[in-house]
Amino acid sequence: RSSRSGSRKPLLRFLVDEDLEYALVAAVRRDPDIDIVRAQEVGLTGAPDTALLERAAQENRIFLTRDAGSVIDFAYDRVRAGAPMPGVFVVRTPYSISTVAEEVRLRAYASGDDEWRDQVFHLPRW
Repeated sequence: RSSRSGSRKPLLRFLVDEDLEYALVAAVRRDPDIDIVRAQEVGLTGAPDTALLERAAQENRIFLTRDAGSVIDFAYDRVRAGAPMPGVFVVRTPYSISTVAEEVRLRAYASGDDEWRDQVFHLPRW
């Protein structure tokens, strides 16, 4: 971790669905303090949404996706069942990679660890 993190609170962590471009992840990774992984990087290529949400919950990661349909339903199914759901950020299309990356970085620094728990949030906020 970079020296910028010091004694500051932990930053949000993210798991990115394979439906989002690598360029978005690369743009967020320009900040080495943000922990962001792609589904493909952790052996979840082609995994169902339920498995992705489970992995995100196990690692306390917010799930980033472009899939506004089934992911939202599955996320709220987890909430109703009392299962952990650290949060979902749904990226609206069309979008600018730089705008969404900046919003992810902003939320990583400005949000508390549990601020997005049990919530679905849309990016960018127009």
